[in-house]
Amino acid sequence: FYSAEDADSEGEEGKFYVWTPDEIEAVLGKEDGRVFGELYGVTPHGNFEEGKSILHLKADLPYSLQAFGKDLAWWEKARAQMREARAKRPRPHLDDKILTAWNALLISALALGWQVLGEEDYRKAAQKAADFLTQNLFDNGRLLASYRKGPSHVQAYIDDYAFLQAALLDLYESTFDLSYLKKALLLESEMTRLFWDGAEGGFFFTGSDQKDRDRLLTRSKEAYDGVIPSGNSVAALSYFRLARLTGKAEYRQKAEAILKCFSGSLAQGASNFARMLQAFQFDFDGPAEIFVAGPRAQSEPILRALWKKFLPSKVLVFAEESQMKDLAGLAPWVEGRGPLPGGKPAIYVCRDYACQLPVGEADRALELLGLV
Repeated sequence: FYSAEDADSEGEEGKFYVWTPDEIEAVLGKEDGRVFGELYGVTPHGNFEEGKSILHLKADLPYSLQAFGKDLAWWEKARAQMREARAKRPRPHLDDKILTAWNALLISALALGWQVLGEEDYRKAAQKAADFLTQNLFDNGRLLASYRKGPSHVQAYIDDYAFLQAALLDLYESTFDLSYLKKALLLESEMTRLFWDGAEGGFFFTGSDQKDRDRLLTRSKEAYDGVIPSGNSVAALSYFRLARLTGKAEYRQKAEAILKCFSGSLAQGASNFARMLQAFQFDFDGPAEIFVAGPRAQSEPILRALWKKFLPSKVLVFAEESQMKDLAGLAPWVEGRGPLPGGKPAIYVCRDYACQLPVGEADRALELLGLV
């Protein structure tokens, strides 16, 4: 994904995107233009500058179309005509550099969107973006920060590493492709080697091998979660997740060390550290380990039911019988647990790896999780 597009074109803010009632009627005709304008909140007074409006649906689309006596086919045709007319306008400048950190954040968002909404395009886009980063943004094993007509020479910072690691974990829990979990674990070792403060805990923003590092007065450590979260906050949550996925105590210890490092700042202004608090709550709530074992086709409805329920303090793993050995190599706690008799899917709901008896229905698993 490219990083940005200008807001202005031809020297005017938003000119490419905004509309007046007259401009819409010139494209769609008087009656259809009036309906389209009302549908998208376009008025003579406008909601932007100089009587112009940013299009926005004022209410639920099917309900609004019914109220105007129109159907979805009419809307799709009208929207296509409007997009065709807009395409003739000078387009704002596109900043076509590809940033590792921002792409990773979007991959996580798309993975979550796929889980909750079931939009196949979201999953495909997330995987394609992740594959691009892993194939093009490494130089001899060192992650790079950006790409434009080729990889840059700027070495990645902790944000790039932490956000990509979280994205890979999100993709694993969205696809159950073990390659994503393995890549996340490889990033962990590199993050520790390059950025970890062994004396006081937490990750430095720059790597120990950073180019021109001798010109820096100090190596800073950031934790503030602003417009985007900090690398330390995202890493803390990922380490708690990795601890639950793999059963390795050292990952939890590292997450706790991050929280301890920034505990003074958290105490003074906790609202400035939303993602770090999320990491704390993930561990404090006693996260659930959920394992689904069985044929993928039969397990899909179970996975979808689990995805759709809001349960942030959990890890979710899945394996068909042929994948059990590989999964157990990374998550030993699943060993010895398999499908129900007859090969039917089994759902194991565990806390601290103490598992309830397996169940075969999603509703029963949700009961065990306290979600129904």
